[in-house]
Amino acid sequence: CGDAVLTIREDGGDLDGRVKSSTETEISLRGQEPEQAIRAADAAKFNRTVTLLCQSYFSIFYIRPAARFRKGKTISRKQKTEEKPMANNTAAVFTRHYDSPMGRILLAADEIGLRGLWFDGQKYFARDLPEKRIEQETHALAEARRWLDVYFTGKEPDFLPPLHPIGSAFRQAVWTMLLQIPYGHTTTYGEIARHLAGTAGLSRMSAQAVGGAVGHNEISIIIPCHRVVGTSGSLTGYAGGIERKVKLLELERADMTHLFA
Repeated sequence: CGDAVLTIREDGGDLDGRVKSSTETEISLRGQEPEQAIRAADAAKFNRTVTLLCQSYFSIFYIRPAARFRKGKTISRKQKTEEKPMANNTAAVFTRHYDSPMGRILLAADEIGLRGLWFDGQKYFARDLPEKRIEQETHALAEARRWLDVYFTGKEPDFLPPLHPIGSAFRQAVWTMLLQIPYGHTTTYGEIARHLAGTAGLSRMSAQAVGGAVGHNEISIIIPCHRVVGTSGSLTGYAGGIERKVKLLELERADMTHLFA
């Protein structure tokens, strides 16, 4: 893309659609390959659109439902936190371990809700947690353990523990979509991208950008990134390992006939 600069126009308005203000933001795409530039443009515009909607009109993200998705499970505005590394490192973090049939799990939470759920040794394991952690039970950790107790009996839990995933507006929106994938069903990165693009008023959204957000989900199982597969049915891109992804889908009695590792 050479010295190209992406210009994004943001129109501020009210619920009736009247434009009250307009701002333009320039984002340098210097040195990026064409596909990288497209993903940067998608993510940048989407971040600004969703953040504007969130701050002006809504207390939670609303994702348009479709046949493969359902409404109801969301992350509240209080639980949404933008990426702020310094704040993340100074907040008190509490941890507990959980012994699951698929391996030992580390649970982490702050005073708001669950921050992470990782299988021991998985990719991105506890990457953004501070080194100083307090091994102590909290309400969020107790609820997460109760949720897992129900889940590993092969039943769908009828509640969610308090969730507090840390991430950009784009990642938060992707994770909210993951919560809407029905138990025992799968969807694709491309389908999520199409729904997010429609929500943000974009003509398209990069499935690779969605894949990056799915891959950085730090609350495995509860925010079910294991239910996302490739367009061809490939069981790709699970930080906990493909073998665990298969076992989780089998536990939910998902239709596996069109899927392959």
